[in-house]
Amino acid sequence: MTGTSPSSSTTTSSSTTSAPSHRPMAKKTSPPNAASASTTSPSKSSPATEASPTTSSRWTAARSRSPSTTSSSSPANSSSKGPPPTPQPTAGATAPAPSPSASPPSPNPSADCASESPKSPTATSSSPSEDPTMHAPPSRKALSIAGTDPLGGAGILADAATFRREGVEALAVPTALVVQDSHGVHSFRPAHGPTFHGMTRAALQDGTPDAIKIGMVASPAIARRLLRILPRYAPNTPAVLDPVLAGGTLDGRPLARHGLVPTLLRLGALTSLVTPNAPELAALLGELHPPRSPETLEKMGAALARRLDTAVLAKGGHVDPPGHDFLASPDGRTQALPSGPAPPCDIHGTGCFLSSTITARLALGDPLDAAIAHARNALHLAFRNADIVRIGSGRPQFAFARPDADPNRD
Repeated sequence: MTGTSPSSSTTTSSSTTSAPSHRPMAKKTSPPNAASASTTSPSKSSPATEASPTTSSRWTAARSRSPSTTSSSSPANSSSKGPPPTPQPTAGATAPAPSPSASPPSPNPSADCASESPKSPTATSSSPSEDPTMHAPPSRKALSIAGTDPLGGAGILADAATFRREGVEALAVPTALVVQDSHGVHSFRPAHGPTFHGMTRAALQDGTPDAIKIGMVASPAIARRLLRILPRYAPNTPAVLDPVLAGGTLDGRPLARHGLVPTLLRLGALTSLVTPNAPELAALLGELHPPRSPETLEKMGAALARRLDTAVLAKGGHVDPPGHDFLASPDGRTQALPSGPAPPCDIHGTGCFLSSTITARLALGDPLDAAIAHARNALHLAFRNADIVRIGSGRPQFAFARPDADPNRD
């Protein structure tokens, strides 16, 4: 045992410099013995050491390292007290030659640790009542079901980065492997049906997320699988559908022509909000031409909201003048949202940024109106502060990793 653990090595060194073996064994016991036994001998460990399997390994590692740096019986501390007195041999006895490598017989570590473990600071600090992981508040989680982006400017990578910046833990299930660079999407391959189904079920069953975002639905088969899964969570879990129809092609044809529109409409009816831009809005309504003016955008957004019986955020980035968004209610009422600053350039991933920020705020418990207002404000601040970065020679994207790029700062 002494060769398998840093704590055990500390104990052996302490025994080498401690008092001779005629001293009581209990005084030789040091906190590292307790730590060593608790990690290598489960039958002798204290209940505090046998923590729940969900306890993080980094906390276990921190607990096992801490006694060796604070123990009062470490070699450095023992040497500072000076060597113990050496007994004088009696007359006629032959004193053994001193050997620098000789050491007193090691006591029975199991017996020592068993007797001293209640007094061990290691055992006390690892009790469930003092485990730092036990005091952590329950985290909010959001799930992104979307495509990949090798540059991280859109898709599940951008969604996960946005979730975390809003203080929400990120879960992600890819719907497609996308061949994409800063110049655009070149091709993609939908996720394998059974594999996608298994990943989605695993993400949903291992702790229900507090909100769900659906982005690129890469095939009718994936849409049908989502239609079988989402109804179990739709009543209590808010979901946002960001329909990606204008940005990709499958087998040389736009996604809107692969039978996706009917299934996307059924998916939208299960969500709390749908966030189409002008071309996507036209595709969902079966219109040949997207709206070109804010007035037409407003009317088409209201029509989609009535059809789906859910809220629709019609984004006006493609209308003239740009920047006019409209929030349409299921009863057909619309609200014109204040336009913000124009983007400094054509930025990749603005739709993902907006919809994933809304999803994160819904996961935190914000009402829908407040979540939309927060997300639009964050987007406008990112435009105003130019929180963007160029990964390649094409379109820039949001600077998720830059320390000073905070879309929530004013």
